[in-house]
Amino acid sequence: MSAVLEAKDEIRELMATYAMAMDACRFADVGACFAPDAEWITSYGAARGPDEIAKFIGSIVPARGEGPQRKHYITNIIIKVDGETASAVSDYLVVRESENGLLPVMGGTYRDTLVKTPAGWRFARASHLGRHGAEERALACVPAERAHKLLVYAIEPREVLGGHLFLDRLREYLRSQRRVGIRLTDRVRE
Repeated sequence: MSAVLEAKDEIRELMATYAMAMDACRFADVGACFAPDAEWITSYGAARGPDEIAKFIGSIVPARGEGPQRKHYITNIIIKVDGETASAVSDYLVVRESENGLLPVMGGTYRDTLVKTPAGWRFARASHLGRHGAEERALACVPAERAHKLLVYAIEPREVLGGHLFLDRLREYLRSQRRVGIRLTDRVRE
């Protein structure tokens, strides 16, 4: 097998290791997927270096028994290898447990830069460009005069529009439209 094909196979294995460690809440193992000076960047935060990345992810992903468990799927992987460095673009989908089975909650694109280290291929920079689902589209496309109808979806937002992110944005939207008389309770929060 050529060196490029071997590198691509090792990088795919690294991506799978990252996803499986994340889903198993093995955050130190997630951190071990990164080079010493690596960056992990998302729309909801960033961290640098394996220890800080592991700590940050551990602070935002519920451990087993503390919330719904998640499963990451990575697909449509395109890898370009250039010697001891590589770039990769892939799509991801995250599903989580719910009362009615698995529920897609997040998807987007990973844009990664990788480096070959003595320990093997590691992420040098992982950028997660998320598309957080229907809640963003719902708020972006509903006219102000119909915003109150979104409350219908707030009955079970975990099942319909992705949970607390939707409620937070709905609250902001209603306040911006001076619809402060409408009260959303936290009883439907995740």
